[in-house]
Amino acid sequence: MGKSYIGHPKVFGDFIVWHEGKIEGQSEVGEVYLYNIANGQIVKISDNGVTPNIYGENIVWVSDKSRIMLYNIKKKNIVEITRGGGIEERWLPSLNDEYVTWYDSMGKVELYNIKLAKIQILPVKTNNASRIFDNILTWIKWENDKTTPQFLVLPT
Repeated sequence: MGKSYIGHPKVFGDFIVWHEGKIEGQSEVGEVYLYNIANGQIVKISDNGVTPNIYGENIVWVSDKSRIMLYNIKKKNIVEITRGGGIEERWLPSLNDEYVTWYDSMGKVELYNIKLAKIQILPVKTNNASRIFDNILTWIKWENDKTTPQFLVLPT
């Protein structure tokens, strides 16, 4: 059995989200938790997830290395944004009120519109995490052994 650890907590408002995981062989497995500061309650959101992130009333995480999951705190429902089963792994989701982003093992940056429930694959390559800060999507472009920070203002 692998060694257990606590994933990096993320905080938004009165909520803290994290995963408790372990490495088993070459796989990382974990459970996603949500702590409500206002009422002191801890709730397990998922039995299968790592690298959760939170913004507003939404939480995202990676499940089974390739599935991106979205949980709405108020509605208490889970939406599977991407389906697993391919050879791609997806990593480090980031979000704001309208969008979720992540990157995959093929170097693609993907963007999901929460309100439209639609995925867009951006015509960019990265070997590093894409992130959303307010309404700005950032990533690192790599080409010819050079890296350059990139930015895109997202429509609101």
